[in-house]
Amino acid sequence: MKTNVRLAAGITIIILGLLVAVTPRYILPVCDYQSKEDASLGQTIVLAQATGVDGDMATMTGTTGTTTGMGGEMGTSTGMDDMNSGMAGTDSEMEGMHMSGGYSPCYFTSRGAITLGLIIMLIGLAVMIAGTPEAVRLLALVLGGAGILVILTPVYLLPVCENPQMACNKGAEQLLIVLGIATVLAAAVIALMAGKNKDISGAA
Repeated sequence: MKTNVRLAAGITIIILGLLVAVTPRYILPVCDYQSKEDASLGQTIVLAQATGVDGDMATMTGTTGTTTGMGGEMGTSTGMDDMNSGMAGTDSEMEGMHMSGGYSPCYFTSRGAITLGLIIMLIGLAVMIAGTPEAVRLLALVLGGAGILVILTPVYLLPVCENPQMACNKGAEQLLIVLGIATVLAAAVIALMAGKNKDISGAA
């Protein structure tokens, strides 16, 4: 692997690590990094879907109707009763929003992504200054492991919110998986190149 190739590989790895680190914060922000207005709107939408309320006060108030039971008794039901019964299912709809120590699950997903992103960037720097094929292959192995962790973090290790309506499910999780796959592929390519070309410190 010639010097210019090694430098290009290192820069590519650094870019991948940077993307992993900034994805849950800036590119596709998870719930905890959304603006207060966006977060409030998202919670309102989820609540409305869970209760069947569209935000219209008239709908929330509802109308009073009558029903007749088998014994002839008369009963009344209101739109508010329907709303209250809908609220009973809110907990199951809002599972992804449960808090742990004041933070939602995707907060820890973002922290894991930032850590892995920094590790990948350091690996990129190490590839740029590596002096032997063995060192490059070892770094490629570590890089592949980091890529696998990037894939597993939002799904298994530090999963995002369970509610599919939340932003972390719609964007950050998918992009992190794609970046993890790209990192694993980059590691495989670098390992192959290091194995074929023994001239790690050769001139460009």
